[in-house]
Amino acid sequence: MCSSDCNTPTNRDGCRLPTLVVLPLSLLNQWDREIRVHTHGLKTFVYYAEGRTASAAQLAEHEIVLTTYDVLVNDDESSNGDDAPHSQTSQDMSRGALRGVKWHRLVCDEAAFIKNLDTQRARAVYRLKKAHVWLATGSPVQNNIKELQTLLRLCNFSGSFVDRDWRSLCRHVMLRRTMAIVAGEVGSAGSGLKMPKLEETTVTLSWITDNERETYKKLASKAKAIKGAVHHELLSNVMRMRQACNHPSLATVVER
Repeated sequence: MCSSDCNTPTNRDGCRLPTLVVLPLSLLNQWDREIRVHTHGLKTFVYYAEGRTASAAQLAEHEIVLTTYDVLVNDDESSNGDDAPHSQTSQDMSRGALRGVKWHRLVCDEAAFIKNLDTQRARAVYRLKKAHVWLATGSPVQNNIKELQTLLRLCNFSGSFVDRDWRSLCRHVMLRRTMAIVAGEVGSAGSGLKMPKLEETTVTLSWITDNERETYKKLASKAKAIKGAVHHELLSNVMRMRQACNHPSLATVVER
């Protein structure tokens, strides 16, 4: 999902205007690696850990800046303390740097993290100065319309417009990659993506000891007794049943 965007303009030095990419910590290294592999000479900076000593002016010199949602929240809270005493350290003064840059483009990966505007993460993203917004998510199904409208507001669309014409808006700003589209892009020419045929194999397990059999029976009985509404408890018990098939000691917590 995105607002209107175009080719990235350059500043007076010929460098592209800065793009900020906000993502979960688990994806930080992957993004950094992929950018370096698939681009040629883009000035990339990771605003995390020791990299957080950079000032807003230093961040603006880079074409791509990577950071995490939690760092953004911490940075946003720090930037609200404009009346802090002058005795701050250089590291303290650098905090709030993300809000000190006018970003040409903001990219939020795993945008499901910010679908609730009442959260600190969404508010921190909303307060950033940005010209264009791209939101990427592999979880397109929303629990309610409000969550979808929150993502649209984060794309710089006005609240009244989002509330009134969100259906029409989605048709113009949402980019969807369906299986049919992917199938036409991957694989040899004309053949598309070919999924392997699903094969199911049933393996009959012979318990080596009576203890293994009894452990599994207890797990199975507990699973049957769980009410259907408690999905997380049922899934947890099924996982222990699978563990018990490998070795009963892996599922000893069943005795609780």
